[in-house]
Amino acid sequence: MTMLALVLSGALAQAAAPVAPPALSIGTKAPKPEVAAWVRGDAPEFWTPGRVYVIAFWATWSAPSRQSLAGLSKLADDLRARGVDVVGVTDEDLEAVRRFAEREEWRGKARFTLGADPDGSMRREWLDAAHQRGLPTAFIVREGVVQWVGHPRDAEPTLAKVLDGTWDVAAAKALFEDTVAEDDRQRARERDTKEALAAGDTARALGALDMAIADAGPEASLPLRVQRAMLLLRSGRADEGYAAAEALVREDGGTRLWLAAFVLRTPITDRRVDAAIAWLEGATAAGQEPAPQVLAELGHAWGLKGDRARAADLTRRAIAGAKALGPAGEDWAADLREVLRGYEDVAGTSGAK
Repeated sequence: MTMLALVLSGALAQAAAPVAPPALSIGTKAPKPEVAAWVRGDAPEFWTPGRVYVIAFWATWSAPSRQSLAGLSKLADDLRARGVDVVGVTDEDLEAVRRFAEREEWRGKARFTLGADPDGSMRREWLDAAHQRGLPTAFIVREGVVQWVGHPRDAEPTLAKVLDGTWDVAAAKALFEDTVAEDDRQRARERDTKEALAAGDTARALGALDMAIADAGPEASLPLRVQRAMLLLRSGRADEGYAAAEALVREDGGTRLWLAAFVLRTPITDRRVDAAIAWLEGATAAGQEPAPQVLAELGHAWGLKGDRARAADLTRRAIAGAKALGPAGEDWAADLREVLRGYEDVAGTSGAK
């Protein structure tokens, strides 16, 4: 998510009211999976005494989910003989999941039981009930009781302890519920702050940020302080905003690009292009070629200053950097070429490739 999007969506606000614990937690009884159709393999006999189940929620459209499938397959292969069943569930359209599962790549990478539940009932009974919003998410269940909830890549060490009887369910439950409570409070704060911004109540939004910053540690508060500086700039308190931004770029170089892009591309009343250029030029060690994102923002900055020839040169370098990223940079390189043509039309130069 971009820094602008973070500001518009709201920062962490003042401490929210206590939130209800998740209905499905570690140590609670798990609902028996009711899957509409099995795309690969047969339905296991759920909650068979002595067996352990990994219920992994995923989606074909989710890159992290797809990346998790090979690891889940290995887990299934390695632990099947020890009584572990791995089951993948998605709430997507059945035919779409079947087409995905039949592709050669995924026949090899997803070698465990896969089910489709298009009506979303399992999502509601599992993910929603456990206050889990990301994919992929896995649940480990033994004797019908949830033992662990998390990303599938982290499941193996827990499974080893569940299988040998050393897993501390009570400690895991306390940690899980503390984490979920903080996540829920954060989302409530984000909603509160978004509402304040939508209502034009900058003072309330800033107050919420200040309280959240005071509660957070130095590392956790960094993105909050970046958001606060941006909010000051956006609300017309330019001197305070730029002072806060300068302090941030001195503290952490990783904030330079975010803050510069915000200044250069957000409709603020006091746009100090030279300040943004200074932040961007300080984002790269001497003698090294800047990252293409930095080059693109520098090109935009010099375009705003009217130096189209310099803007074109920087944009060409950004295009070269984007192309070096391979397929992931192709669309971005195409967008930059459109920008470059605009500079070249004015500057009378050529070179968009």
